[in-house]
Amino acid sequence: MTNNYYNLHAEQYFNETILLPMDDVIARFLQRIPEDAKILDLGCGSGRDSLYFIEKGFSVTAIDGSEALAKRASQLIGQDVLVQDFRALSLPSEFDGIWACASLLHLPKKDMLPVLHYLKAHLSPNGIFFASFKAKSNAKAKAKSEEIMFADEGVDSRGRFFAYYEMDELIAVFQQAGFQVVEQWQECKPLRESMQSWLNVIVTHAN
Repeated sequence: MTNNYYNLHAEQYFNETILLPMDDVIARFLQRIPEDAKILDLGCGSGRDSLYFIEKGFSVTAIDGSEALAKRASQLIGQDVLVQDFRALSLPSEFDGIWACASLLHLPKKDMLPVLHYLKAHLSPNGIFFASFKAKSNAKAKAKSEEIMFADEGVDSRGRFFAYYEMDELIAVFQQAGFQVVEQWQECKPLRESMQSWLNVIVTHAN
């Protein structure tokens, strides 16, 4: 369902996101990984962040669930983007950094733990993993404005599935998967003429 939306609206989504500023978040991530790091961009979307990493000299493997978006991103970054379902990943190697910007939020909560276990197995011993999710407050505000019942997860007006989290809940699932939280923060950013609240975590292997 979600990938159907991105396949049908790949160019629109590309144009909406390609210029979104991510420099501050990327800087927090890159300062923790070596200069010759191998980075997995999980759910690369437009390819915006993959391109940034490549231009900085990193070796990048980019993956997206949407065939149309992967094709568009491939054109931007000058290399193939792998098309894979996050619940059936087949990663080619171990990575020093995993970048999952607004991507894992499309997974049902019941599927999050096994996916995190798989990603942990493909993160180097000192590797760093960044992920961002929509805060549960976004869903609550939307439910109130449309006079509908609030749910932790569900399909938005564009036909995309989202799972929403509180920070404590998000940290708990990463810890359950064997990660240690290095940094966590919440921020509000403009998106499509509204403000969105985001939860960000940087994690590594637990000791």
